Amino acid sequence: MYIRVKAFPDAKKEHVEVDGERLRIFVREPAQDNRANKRIAELVAQYHGIPVDAVRLISGHHGPNKLFSIYKNPGM
Repeated sequence: MYIRVKAFPDAKKEHVEVDGERLRIFVREPAQDNRANKRIAELVAQYHGIPVDAVRLISGHHGPNKLFSIYKNPGM
């Protein structure tokens, strides 16, 4: 399963919004040293009620539009 995310790093308040088929995720972490991407992956996992190791960033490592995949069997 694929999840599209629009990222908003350096936000004052952390939260998740649903925008059609895409999640808008606001995180406090800066877009440096992969910190924002890691936190966004954690929030995607939390939103879907799955472990964080089941979420992988597929594309959008350096931009605001990201594509995550969710694995049913983490660790594979």
